[in-house]
Amino acid sequence: MSTLAFVLVIFSAALHAYWNLIAKKQARNPAVFFMGLGFALVVLIIPAMFAFSTWGDLSRALPYMVATGILHAIYYSLLFKGYATNDLSSLYPLARGVGIVGVTLISITFFSADIPFIGLLALLTIVCGVAILGIGTGKSLRLLKNNTLAKLLPFLIGVSIVGYTLVDNEGVKQVSPIVYATGLTFFTLVFLLPLRLWRDGRLLDAWRNYKKPSLIVGIGSIGTYLVILFVYQLTELSFVVALREISVAIGAVIGVLVLKERWSLAKIAAICCIVLGAILLRLV
Repeated sequence: MSTLAFVLVIFSAALHAYWNLIAKKQARNPAVFFMGLGFALVVLIIPAMFAFSTWGDLSRALPYMVATGILHAIYYSLLFKGYATNDLSSLYPLARGVGIVGVTLISITFFSADIPFIGLLALLTIVCGVAILGIGTGKSLRLLKNNTLAKLLPFLIGVSIVGYTLVDNEGVKQVSPIVYATGLTFFTLVFLLPLRLWRDGRLLDAWRNYKKPSLIVGIGSIGTYLVILFVYQLTELSFVVALREISVAIGAVIGVLVLKERWSLAKIAAICCIVLGAILLRLV
């Protein structure tokens, strides 16, 4: 993996961990996410599109934009549910593991991706790390045993990650990443509308009380993914998806240092696996 691609993914992962920390604190009102995406579209993406980007072939990119809008709406909807029920802190790492494995298998099987042995070893190491973090607390196992939704949640989130990753990897070849991110954000908002996030005054409450966290969540989520859209053009897709999961390790450290969560052997082992996997990817 090139130095530029490596640095961009690490930067994106660090910002991803930060906006997720903010999102977890505000997740009781999913309208915060919705309003945040609107902020990102108006404040960040559209101005950048007109200032820095060529348009490319919009007619060829449009089907990808619509498809990723649907998949991202599903993804965010699952995030809403996960954050609101406090399941996501333990199940989300498992979902990311599903995403890595799914993208890798599909890339090898259908797109004839040529992944060297050290690359496969790096992917396996990172998957082990996120899996250890997901099940190491014991909370995940109790949820998987006692809650039907929790049994499906990590798998469904993982499938949505696989879906939009594969779509975006092809879609961003048709137009500039900035233009593609504009369509992605717009159609995500459109397909989130059926959730009726404005009912019960939730959108009004978000506007009155949570504009700052909404801005951070929206610009953080779309801004970090915009970086990833650029990186898709630089290196192997599976490596990008896997290296992004260093955000899981960063999130675990933030949980201990900021949220005062306890260190555990599982967390230490998981962080070591993910960091080791990242180092191996740099050597590919």
